Amino acid sequence: MVQWNDDEVQYELRIFRETFPDEKIFRLYISDSSEISIETTLNYIKEIEQTPHKIGQYLGIVINLVPPFPEDLDKAMRLASKFEGIKVVIPFIESLFILNDINVEIPEQVKYLGKEILKLNNKV
Repeated sequence: MVQWNDDEVQYELRIFRETFPDEKIFRLYISDSSEISIETTLNYIKEIEQTPHKIGQYLGIVINLVPPFPEDLDKAMRLASKFEGIKVVIPFIESLFILNDINVEIPEQVKYLGKEILKLNNKV
């Protein structure tokens, strides 16, 4: 798993800050829907959020690529409740996964996430 102090992360952060010096920085964590990935992400977040070196504001979790069946979506929502902040569960959507058309419909969950980020960034 990539760590906050890895060279790649630090390089990307430096370039972002140089390019967008006045933009707020948010930390949004992404996981797939497997229990082990979610637990690993939860532990990673706990570690990152305790460090004094963190930059920006914690937002929440996106659990992505959830099998599009009611029982799997319900399970992902229950697991998302372990996290603080914004919680977004996005089912697997084949048209997004094999994107071959620029005119794809944006899922409601992604629209919600965008609106929440804009609110926090005082852009709405």
